[in-house]
Amino acid sequence: GWHGPSFGYIDITETEVIVTAKNLNSGKAKGIHGIPISVLTKNVEILAPTSVSLFNKAFHAGTYPEILKIAKVTQIYKTGNQNELNNYRPISVLSCINTLFEKLLAMVVKNFLHKNGILSPDQHGFQKTKSTLSAVLSVTDVINEALNNNQFAIGVFLDIRNAFDTVHFEILSQKLERYGFRGQSLQFFKSYLNGRYQRVVIDEHVSSLRPVDAGV
Repeated sequence: GWHGPSFGYIDITETEVIVTAKNLNSGKAKGIHGIPISVLTKNVEILAPTSVSLFNKAFHAGTYPEILKIAKVTQIYKTGNQNELNNYRPISVLSCINTLFEKLLAMVVKNFLHKNGILSPDQHGFQKTKSTLSAVLSVTDVINEALNNNQFAIGVFLDIRNAFDTVHFEILSQKLERYGFRGQSLQFFKSYLNGRYQRVVIDEHVSSLRPVDAGV
């Protein structure tokens, strides 16, 4: 088990909200409430105090706002026969406030993981200073070291289909607890993961809300 420090309280500042909001991609699609991210980025100085209050109160209460957990799913055409469902890629879009909240959460969680050396040095995906090139170089070093020592080098390469869409909430919660997310912080992230809903929107047609049981 994890014997390091526990994940502490989140206290987001107005400066963090403003900087993060201004770095959001304003070209992203509108969420379920129809408000574009540009509205947030252009008025962030006005909205920052309210946003800080909302975010910090939500964390301290251990509850992620229900209204931020509703996604709009649209279809993006890829290629091929337009009448074939498999030729469309579903895109899940949440509200702009949720996008801002998630960016701030990611920042705080990543800082905790890096500070305590929880992430493997061999993880190259989703790391600012790493890429596919650094992954190839790392594998090459392992192979060369084995060959130089007259040893065999065996590689096993796995690709999980729809990996992000199949993340099990309970397993992820257990992993969070294992690495220092306990008490109020664990309750908050469990609330963030569970109780999510989505509806499909195609042109003017809107489906009923359906629960999301897996995926991040």
